[in-house]
This record gives sequence, structure tokens and C-alpha cells, in this order.
Amino acid sequence: MIPTELTAGRRLDSARRHIIDRATTSTLLMRHGANVIVALTMAADPADIATPAGTMLLVVVGLWSAYRLLTRSASPVMTALDFVATVAVCLAVPLMVAGPDFHRSNCAPIAVAGTAVVAFALSLRPRISLPMTVTIAAAYAHGAAQVVGWSQVPEIFNLYYFALQWTASTVMRFVTLRVADAVDAARHAREVMEVNETVNAAVRAYDREQTRLLHDTVASTLMLAGQGAEIPAAGLATQARRDLDVLADGPPQTPDGSVEVVEPLRELAAHLRTPFSFTGFD
Repeated sequence: MIPTELTAGRRLDSARRHIIDRATTSTLLMRHGANVIVALTMAADPADIATPAGTMLLVVVGLWSAYRLLTRSASPVMTALDFVATVAVCLAVPLMVAGPDFHRSNCAPIAVAGTAVVAFALSLRPRISLPMTVTIAAAYAHGAAQVVGWSQVPEIFNLYYFALQWTASTVMRFVTLRVADAVDAARHAREVMEVNETVNAAVRAYDREQTRLLHDTVASTLMLAGQGAEIPAAGLATQARRDLDVLADGPPQTPDGSVEVVEPLRELAAHLRTPFSFTGFD
């Protein structure tokens, strides 16, 4: 088997890249779609929001999410702005909830934050999404503490859901990317095998061609001898010895790298009767 490699610069992780691109787009749609729905719901029923400032913040977040749905940019800057918007909503919990029992049911901040945690964990590497999740949870805890007090923060079960959401999403991302890596490895192995088979077939064809040429050379010498051609006996004997040497050596092998051709040409030319001259060899 002849070792081969794929063309330089060709991607060997196309399945992984495809999965990551799809995850980035899907989670962007999920995150901002949820934000738009939350903003529209709260705008339709402003009584659920504690203060006008909270309503205004959700409207701004909803408009931002609508813009993001239109542009769908996955640039780091836009992702960072999404993260800042999520943290702002978490810190603004006192502006959006009424009463200390808000954490016993779903509310606008938890919908925005929970969706963001899942989206970031699915689309970003764990070393990036984990600090983001911790920051979101800390911001939510700080905002909630302004309503229920720090002593009651451990009772807010949504904080533990953030950890569960991040863990489940990260495991899902890991498993999916492992499958994509296996697909890439299998495709790479198949392409290498196909290239090797093609090269080996070409080498076999070359060997057969050289064998045919060798046969023709020997056959021509025998034909000259059998037909009694007017060739000096010494020349015919030399030709026969050369053919026997070629037969003993077998078909010529394809050399690797540079090949010295001057001496072989001189040896072959020594048997020519036609006048000749070498130019540019020495």
C-alpha cells in the first residue's frame, strides 16, 4: 500500500464544522425567538411586570432579538452583546417581578436566562460557555436577592436548573461532535483507500506495459537471429547479452526522487550504429 495524504488545505473536519454551524444557527434562532416571544407576552400584559422600567428593558431586548433574527450574525462581538443583554435581564429581576414568590413559577428573566444557558452551551466550547453560565447564574442570584434577600437565594431552584441545563447541553454537544468526528475519520479513511487503490492500479498498469516492452525487445532480437538478418555476429551477440541482462533484472522499477540517466544513455548508445552526439551532459 502506497502511503498518501489528502490535498493540502482540504478540510478533514467537514462533518464537525457542519454540525457546529447548524448548532450556532439553530441556537441563535431559539435564543432570540424565545426573547421576542417573552417581550411580546409581557408587552401584551404589562401587569406582570413590576415597573415600567422593566417593561422598557424587555422591549429593548425584544427589539434587539428581532434584529438578531434578521441578521443572524454569529460573530463573537454579536454573541458577546447577546450575553450582555442576558446578564442585564438577570440583574433587572427587581424591575420585572412582583412579590417574593416569583421564583416559584416561570417568569420573564428565567425564560430569557434559561434559554441563553442552553443556547450558549450547545453552540460554544465548554471553556467559554461555563463561565458565561456561571455569570448568568450569579447575575440572576444578585437580582433575585434584591427581592427575597440573600438568605432566601439558596431556595431559588432555578439556579440549580442552570447547572442542569448547562450539563445536559454540554453532554449533548460532546456526543454529537464525537459522532461527527467518527464520520470525518471514516470519510478520510475511505478517501485515502480510494487514492491508494488508484495509485496501485496505475503502478500495475505501468508494470504490465514495461513487461510488454521487454517482451517486444527480446522478441525482436530473436526474430533478427531467426531470419538471418545481415547483422554482424558480434553485434547480435551483444544485443542478445543485453536482452538477457534485462530479463535477469526483470521489469524496471519506478525510482524515487532524482535519477541519473547519463551513464545508462551512454551504455545504450554504445550499441547504436547511427552517428550520434551528446550535448549538455558533462
